Amino acid sequence: MPELKFVIIWRYRVKPGCEERFESGYGPVGDWARLFRQHPGYIRTDLMRDSKAEREYITVDIWRSADDFNEFKELYLSEYEQVDRMMADLTESEMLQGYYLTEA
Repeated sequence: MPELKFVIIWRYRVKPGCEERFESGYGPVGDWARLFRQHPGYIRTDLMRDSKAEREYITVDIWRSADDFNEFKELYLSEYEQVDRMMADLTESEMLQGYYLTEA
């Protein structure tokens, strides 16, 4: 049986004119991914833009396990909060879509 990965999906509505900075910060080599890479349980981040609503995005953060993500949050909480504050002005809304398990 394949080992399941832990996936976190967020949905965002980006403020007009902030799309480029958002994509840079939330993409696979952006500020969030750089922070996440400090933990060995992080696998990757995928950023997707809605094909019909140009300021709508989702991020898909993939971790080896929920325990890895929770450990990351404990170890890097202040850095996580700092990046979160730094990026807050880029979006009109953000909503956690959920936590999932996948074989991919």
